[in-house]
Amino acid sequence: LSVGGIGGMSYRLGAQIDHVRELTVITGTGAIVRCSASERRELFEAVLACQGQVAVIAQAVLSLAPAPTDVRLYDMFYADLPTLLDDLGRLIDDARFDQFEGWVLPQPDGSWRYLLEAIAYH
Repeated sequence: LSVGGIGGMSYRLGAQIDHVRELTVITGTGAIVRCSASERRELFEAVLACQGQVAVIAQAVLSLAPAPTDVRLYDMFYADLPTLLDDLGRLIDDARFDQFEGWVLPQPDGSWRYLLEAIAYH
C-alpha cells in the first residue's frame, strides 16, 4: 500500500490502494492515527502510495472479493516484445481474462524470450 500495489489485475480493478477503506498509521511524531476517506481524509490520501514519507502504515482495512474456485492459466511465448504487447492490447480489449503477467526471460545464448501469462477465473 505504501507503493500503490499495482499487479496483474490492476488494468481492470485498479491498484490495491483503490480498495483501502481505513488505515491506522504512525506519524513522524509517533502518533498512532486512524484515517479513511471520511475521517482525516487528507492524511488518508497522503499516506497511500507515499512510500512511508508521510506516515508508516500499521494496519489497513481493505475491500475483498470472493476468491475464485477455479483458475485457468495460459502461457504464451513470443520471440519479440512488440508482438507480445500487440496481443496484450487485443486480449485486454477482449475482456475474457482477469489477470495478466508479463516476463522477459534471458536465454542461454544471450537472447531474450518473452512470456505473456493470461489468467481466467471461473
